[in-house]
Amino acid sequence: MTLIRPFKGWIASSDYCQRVPIKHIDSYGAEGIQRELSNNEHSFLHVLAPSITVNEELDLNERFSLVRERLVDQLCSGVYSQIDQESLWIYKIQSQRVNATGIVGITPIAAYLQNTIKRHEKTKTSRRNTLATYLEEVGIHADPVVLSFSNYQKEFKSWCTEVTLSQQPQVRLTVEDELHQLWPLTDLSQIKKMQKMIESNDSVYIIDGHHRIESSLYYAKSKKHPEIAIDESYFLSFFIAEEDLSIQSFTKHFSTALNLEQGIKYIEQRAALSAIDALSTCEQHTLIINETTFAVSLKEPTTITDFERHLEEMPKRTEKMGLRTRLTFVPKAYTVDDLKHAAESKHPMSAKSTYIEPKLLTGLLIYPIS
Repeated sequence: MTLIRPFKGWIASSDYCQRVPIKHIDSYGAEGIQRELSNNEHSFLHVLAPSITVNEELDLNERFSLVRERLVDQLCSGVYSQIDQESLWIYKIQSQRVNATGIVGITPIAAYLQNTIKRHEKTKTSRRNTLATYLEEVGIHADPVVLSFSNYQKEFKSWCTEVTLSQQPQVRLTVEDELHQLWPLTDLSQIKKMQKMIESNDSVYIIDGHHRIESSLYYAKSKKHPEIAIDESYFLSFFIAEEDLSIQSFTKHFSTALNLEQGIKYIEQRAALSAIDALSTCEQHTLIINETTFAVSLKEPTTITDFERHLEEMPKRTEKMGLRTRLTFVPKAYTVDDLKHAAESKHPMSAKSTYIEPKLLTGLLIYPIS
């Protein structure tokens, strides 16, 4: 199966390129959204605004219909340029934290259904359904799903470097401290060479965009002829060598009706605990039980996913048992292997377990699904 294909769509035009794209919507707080809307009339946030502001008089479909109207206004006013030739896009991101290059194209949703594309995190049904409604009403992908691969990483990166050094980028813009650059790729021989490298991987892994890909599948399944819809459905994707990923973990909170001694005994079924100074730095996983901090050493064959599930399954509060013990788990930085192990297991990580860079801009490239 061809995992990445060129596409036609839209790209922010040169006159507006610096002002249109935005960071991922989840990275803005309420004040950040308002500041962007007030200071930048061409921001893609203006397109999304009806969907992120509360209006009790409108249901979800009506709000997304307004999003589509604002999108059409931008497409017709010169804010975007149409991509008339099927193209892939080399996308390079540079900052003090990140130096990564990958390729943007479209990927068949069937590859996810067939488990060639694998997930490491669970998704929330409500979030998936909301995004599926967005696809139904707005009809675009403007935020690529990030996928990683392991085979031919060095060859892929060398090939990208060769292309980017031989020509000027079509897009070059800075958002906060990050430089984003894009080069179009239309030469068929180059496209086939790149496709061959990516398709040498038996599996590729979702790094960012679990809800986006789930909503694409759900949307296709909702059609009158779902088998045909799935075969014809694609999502906007970004393929990156896994060695270019920067992975951070999130602190997680748990509670149990067990007392401290019982809780430690339960936890030590899966891990060895050793008390440490709360202010010390530790390369291991850390668990805070009430006010005491422990270094955590997982027992074989327990994985980090197994351990988090073990904590989630601790006895909870009942009418006869008061809430006695609070736990805070601070994992050390995850590795790509941790993510791949979770993806290959029957128990993926909980939603939003990781924060992974690089992060692409939203609204820079648009792929129309209808």
